[in-house]
Amino acid sequence: MYPIALAWSSSGGAAATESMEVDGEEDSKDKPTGSSTVVFSKFNSVPNTKMLTFHRKDTFSLTAAYDASCKLPNGFPTKLSEFTVADIPPRVPDEDGKVDPAKIKVKLRLDIHGCLTLESAVAIEEQEVIEEVAPPPPPPPAESTAPAAAPAAAEGDAAASTPGDAAAEAGAAPAAAEGEGAAAEAGTAEAAEAAPEKKKTKKVKRIALSVQTKSFSQISAQELMDAQEAEGNMKLQDKIIAQTAEAMNNLETKVYALRDDLSQKLSAYYTEPDKEKLGSVLTALEDWLYDEGMDVEKSVYETKLKELVATFAPGELRAKEADLRPDAFSELAKAIEKFNTFAASQSEDYAHISTEEKQKVAAECAQAQAYMAEAEAKLQALDKTTDPPIKAAEITAKASSLSAVCMPIMNTPKPLPKEPEPAPAAEVPDDAAAADAATAEPAAEPAGDEAPASKPDNMDVD
Repeated sequence: MYPIALAWSSSGGAAATESMEVDGEEDSKDKPTGSSTVVFSKFNSVPNTKMLTFHRKDTFSLTAAYDASCKLPNGFPTKLSEFTVADIPPRVPDEDGKVDPAKIKVKLRLDIHGCLTLESAVAIEEQEVIEEVAPPPPPPPAESTAPAAAPAAAEGDAAASTPGDAAAEAGAAPAAAEGEGAAAEAGTAEAAEAAPEKKKTKKVKRIALSVQTKSFSQISAQELMDAQEAEGNMKLQDKIIAQTAEAMNNLETKVYALRDDLSQKLSAYYTEPDKEKLGSVLTALEDWLYDEGMDVEKSVYETKLKELVATFAPGELRAKEADLRPDAFSELAKAIEKFNTFAASQSEDYAHISTEEKQKVAAECAQAQAYMAEAEAKLQALDKTTDPPIKAAEITAKASSLSAVCMPIMNTPKPLPKEPEPAPAAEVPDDAAAADAATAEPAAEPAGDEAPASKPDNMDVD
């Protein structure tokens, strides 16, 4: 929101002013002059980062403060922070014995909350390095491209040549050997000439510098603790306010809901005097809410709500019982009918259940039937504005107890059928056994002694 200016000192606190550059603003018309400049302008976008370049030989300091042109609230300090950059590496003197200042890069950042921080400070050194450049590989010799079949062809030609040709070839061999020697010497000379070249290159080295920060707006540890405690108290207060408002809203909503129920859903369960009395209670509570009840504690609203619910509890209970009672009677009637049918059944499925057990089920059903008839008679003769002597839960419990007694009898499993005993083996008399053996002996004769088959009368066998 306010412009932030940066002032710097010379190396070692020297009086001479040394320059400063902002990266990316070399062509700007508003170049830094003197020993201070505005780095972050008014309404500067956040987050934002500026890279500053200094040329220093020794330790120097940077002071960040709001620019003098802006008007700050009363009592607000103008200075923000002071940064001291140290451990600048010494430079090597040149040939004339002069030591050039080191190039320092300082990175300032304005975060999303508008707080200024110095993220890093590095010294930039350029070093000359001599590197050897490898020569390109020599081209392959021409002889290597000759076809590999040349020796075989030469052997064939030699075998077919005449004695005169052989003598001519013998004279050409020394000349070829001399040519190969000269080519080898030329290749050696070229290899000697292709020695690796040396090239000078510049490499940039970054050296991290130490930075000490001194904040003028920094609070003490005790002040920070007090501020955190105050923040916690404010959060707790906000929570209490929200819960109190919710409790008041719940009470107000209940008042409106009960007024509607008193004239509609609960109207049949209150007498006219009771309805007038309850209506006046609701009106008085509503008036209190918009008068004295606008600024009370949460517990007061909760107490008022509990009292209001307790006041309307009898009528709501009577209405609830009237809604649940038909379903409870229907459930009991279905259970009685189901078990009466079982007790009177002559089905084969229940033939294994004894008569005493079925009579026990019939007695339980008769008792439940008498209870239901008595309860229905009492409740039908009762006025809706009177509390019922029998609750729907009691009727449901009676149906459950009837099922608990009769269902195990009804679900008695059938006994497993008995397996038949095996019949004893029959004894055969000795005389009958001997007769059977005699009868079986002729049948056991071999098949080779069988009589020949009879031949037809009209056919001869040669």
